[in-house]
Amino acid sequence: MICKPQRLFYLDFIRAIAVFTIILTHYNALYIYMEPQHLEKTILTVYPFGIYIGNLGVALFFIISGAALMYTYEKETFSIKKFYIKRFTAIYPMWWIACILAFSYWLLTYKTANPWGAESWKILLTFIGFDQYFAHLTITFGIIGEWFLGCIILIYLIFPIVRYCIIKQPLATTVIVLTLYFYFIFFNPWPLYTSVNIFVRLPELIFGMLFVKYRKNVDWKTFIIAIAILAITSWKNPGWSGDLKTTYIGIAFFVVLVYLARFFEKSKGTNYFCSKICKYSYAVFISHHLVIYEIGKKFDLANISYGNSVALFIVCCEISAIVAFALYHLHKLIVEQVNIMFSKKN
Repeated sequence: MICKPQRLFYLDFIRAIAVFTIILTHYNALYIYMEPQHLEKTILTVYPFGIYIGNLGVALFFIISGAALMYTYEKETFSIKKFYIKRFTAIYPMWWIACILAFSYWLLTYKTANPWGAESWKILLTFIGFDQYFAHLTITFGIIGEWFLGCIILIYLIFPIVRYCIIKQPLATTVIVLTLYFYFIFFNPWPLYTSVNIFVRLPELIFGMLFVKYRKNVDWKTFIIAIAILAITSWKNPGWSGDLKTTYIGIAFFVVLVYLARFFEKSKGTNYFCSKICKYSYAVFISHHLVIYEIGKKFDLANISYGNSVALFIVCCEISAIVAFALYHLHKLIVEQVNIMFSKKN
């Protein structure tokens, strides 16, 4: 019998922070993209450590994805078939349900399910989870989700190869990944933004994998070094590539959070809270942007006070949580009924 590995609290802790960061990013975006800008109404911060807060949140997601995947699948008894089936069932059923609900809502509210005027065949991009990934190259049906979904699907597709290489040749693999990373940052022959390019995100994934394989914890000396990196970058704000800064700041911030997690691990309340956020994180991820967008449209954001902006952010968090809770359990119910239906036929 194969025992399920014990959960690592620091991964849940960091995932919960990353979820909050992404919600905060899209709420603040309501003001960032206004004309004129109203940055004084944004919550907490927009550019922590000299990078966009959304980039920091996404970097954390890639790192913990690599760490969680390596922690779960490091053993030699790795089944590629079972891995792909598990990833498919974890992503697509809930995604399709969310898309149907979002398109239905848009159709009932705005009398169209194709708000941006995309060509009909591009609904296939939505079906496979790539509409937002390619949204900056072409007009798509994209209503929910983010580009991150397409990128993480690509990472899942290549993970068995990356896992094998990390286990057999960790140093050579790291060198190859970094070579590709710098090539695409400084030369980028593809029309994709570098920030969504899988080869630019691989170092974050690889770091998470190597961290779990060789380290699994952070001592106070490493913590101090990471703090120093964040502090110096915040102070000097070097004019380097934003993608380069996102990578090393994301890694440094991850290290800091791993160290800090030990002080919260024994708290039952924190454990419970983080586990619940992680449980519903995917449902939050694919639904919160539309929730925030629709709530924001109902208020005169140009004229509300900062205090009202904070209150509105709290409301957005609460409604996003409710929608995610409903989506998660609707998905669970539908999957259970489908399984029962097929089991009866067999």
